[in-house]
Amino acid sequence: MNTAEMKKDPILKYFLVLSPILVLIITKIIVEICTKKIEPQISWLPSFIGYYLTILLMFFIAKKINLVSFKDIFNFSFKPIPKVSWILAGVIFPALIPLNVSILKIGLVPFEYMIYILIFSVINPIFEETFWRGLLAHIPFNRIFIILYSAILFGFSHYLFWHFWFNIPIVTVVTVISTTVMGIMWMWFYQKCKNIIYLIISHFFVDVFNLSVAIYSGIIPAW
Repeated sequence: MNTAEMKKDPILKYFLVLSPILVLIITKIIVEICTKKIEPQISWLPSFIGYYLTILLMFFIAKKINLVSFKDIFNFSFKPIPKVSWILAGVIFPALIPLNVSILKIGLVPFEYMIYILIFSVINPIFEETFWRGLLAHIPFNRIFIILYSAILFGFSHYLFWHFWFNIPIVTVVTVISTTVMGIMWMWFYQKCKNIIYLIISHFFVDVFNLSVAIYSGIIPAW
């Protein structure tokens, strides 16, 4: 390892480890402000925008100090095609976890909200997968640590949103556990083949099945 690499390695280690915690802290502040200053039906929107901007800030810092190759993170190719077993475990299984929510509640969602849900479901996975999987996969520790660390914080990040818009503990607990499981499977899959596009598609279906926009807006009950 040359001198430049030796100097960069501690920065790489501590920034990438701390970046999700920074995202959670900054997002919590943004959500606190939005939920106090803006009506509940629309407070989720600026909250998510703030969340995405915070993720972009992490990417900007990583790019600025040249920690990772963005070409690797933003590789949207379907090739090489993963093994069928990997797709079943890391793509299809996580996507189907919230399907029961959609089956039970989709009839309550007005048509125009399905359009909003689809828009949200296209945007949200791009930000979350490129950060929680793409960037954090470069944390310089062993694979098990990366999987558990990123998944637990990813699951906890949903607590920051869900508990503000509906204070039902059982829903929050189920959401945190299920998203943590998704985070484990998605990071496991990403470590196997580095195909972020498969995870974005899987995450897209999760967000569609969750009917998140309708729930955040108070159009349908969370439970």
